[in-house]
Amino acid sequence: MNAKGIPSGDVLSLEEALTSPQAQHRRVLEEVETPGIGKIKLFNLTAKFSKTPAQIETPPPRLSEHTEQILDSLGYSADEIKALKEKQVI
Repeated sequence: MNAKGIPSGDVLSLEEALTSPQAQHRRVLEEVETPGIGKIKLFNLTAKFSKTPAQIETPPPRLSEHTEQILDSLGYSADEIKALKEKQVI
């Protein structure tokens, strides 16, 4: 394709793509310390801006870690949240 003037490149396997020099340079995968698990690899933020750099600051939430906070922010009372827990809805 390149010989005919059509831009093209290699098709890489997932492992090849994630371990390529370009992926390593752009820090596509980032190791994050996760309580109770240890270090895990996560996909890093893809947009890289010099004036507003972004980075992973916290590990992903554990299952239902923020449920009460979310329900509270949606207007559920403490009693309603307690009732949902007792019914094993949450």
